[in-house]
Amino acid sequence: MTLAPHSISDVQFAEPQDRIRTRKLSLRALLMAVSISISVLLCTTVASVLIVNARLAVADEIRSAFDFARASITASLPTRFADADIMRRAEDLMREIDARRHVAVEIRNTDGTRRGVDNQTPARPERESGTSVPAWFVALMQPEVLVDQFPITRYPNVLGTLRLVSDPSDEIAEVWEDFSLILPILLATGLLFVAMSFALNHLLMRRIRSLLSSLTRMCHGDLDVRATDCPLKEFSALANGVNDLAVHLQKETSQNRQLQARLLTLCENERARIAHDLHDEMGPQLFALGAAAGQARSSVAALREDGRDKAVDALSGAVEAIARHTASIQRSARNAINDLRPMVAGAASLVELLDELLGNFQETAGATRFILRGDTTARAQEMAELSIYRFVRESVLNALRHGQPDLVEVIVLQEAGMIVVQVSDSGRAGEVSFSAPSFGQLGMRDRASALGAIYRPPWREGARTITELRVPI
Repeated sequence: MTLAPHSISDVQFAEPQDRIRTRKLSLRALLMAVSISISVLLCTTVASVLIVNARLAVADEIRSAFDFARASITASLPTRFADADIMRRAEDLMREIDARRHVAVEIRNTDGTRRGVDNQTPARPERESGTSVPAWFVALMQPEVLVDQFPITRYPNVLGTLRLVSDPSDEIAEVWEDFSLILPILLATGLLFVAMSFALNHLLMRRIRSLLSSLTRMCHGDLDVRATDCPLKEFSALANGVNDLAVHLQKETSQNRQLQARLLTLCENERARIAHDLHDEMGPQLFALGAAAGQARSSVAALREDGRDKAVDALSGAVEAIARHTASIQRSARNAINDLRPMVAGAASLVELLDELLGNFQETAGATRFILRGDTTARAQEMAELSIYRFVRESVLNALRHGQPDLVEVIVLQEAGMIVVQVSDSGRAGEVSFSAPSFGQLGMRDRASALGAIYRPPWREGARTITELRVPI
């Protein structure tokens, strides 16, 4: 049979029953959500401020250009009483004004149609960048359209109308060029902020995970663990607190084990004293009682020879009852002495004592087969061997009481400075409650704690129930 190695980390710790199980929020997720929200808020705020300022600047620039063009037309357009060619002068003025930025000028006939003018294409220079402005940005930046009309008259006739309209397209294109540079920078800044937040979050969570790992190992009994120091002042204080707690728990655990070992020693000494008292005081008295019963039996035989059969029969029954009760008391006394002090140090090896124990069980449970496999050289201190003896006896008793097994197997091995004892049985599954330990299991756990041993309560593996004790040599 192969024994799987176990360490103290295999011990399962029951969580407090009154612990409220609620959905917990991850600190890492919270920090990332806050950093991303702040980044988005900052980017949105900055972009909104830039857009509002740009919109106001475009509106002011267009209105200024429109007012200047209107003033130029008012000052340059001939009056209705001038003798000059008013229409030609209006066409020249149209070309002059239309060449300016932010405005557009056209001449309309009296019927509202656009007047065709030779070379009337705008004289304004084309933008070299050729940037295509998105429609949403144009709609966002579009100011109020400004329109003004100037009649072209030559007394007494109206020749047409000079129509002046604001044109913000070139200004919006310039603003878009600036925004196409600013927005990527703003987005990159937001991403950089998120990346820095993620790096800081990772640093903090790594330190927190390190502290949690140390605390978890401490909860599983590894009190030699120490939290690593950190350059951050706050985490360094936490690490020192965890280390101080580990040292304190280590001292308290050591003292508790010493007290438990001392208490266990006192209990065994008291058991030994009671066993010696039973043996030394009750033993001679029981022997004398047995001898008296034998003498009475001899007297009964003598009376029978004298022919006093009726009296002999009554006396014989009483003598036989005394003899039976004497034998029963002697057996009970031996059992009590063996229970209080099952062995004497150095009297026999551990495997021999366990073999004798299983032999006694075989006499009372004849339907069960008992097997002992062990290392005959396995030896430990007297208190440790006593604990192993009681562990095997309690485990076998539990198997016989609850499982009614056909086979009980005890294995004793010595490995890595420890004596490993396993008791397995083929009893029925579900007969033993593994969640609520019995008084015997609690006693074995206390003994293991006092000796620095590892006790594993019964568990089910296939068709067998197994329990294990690992005692340091």
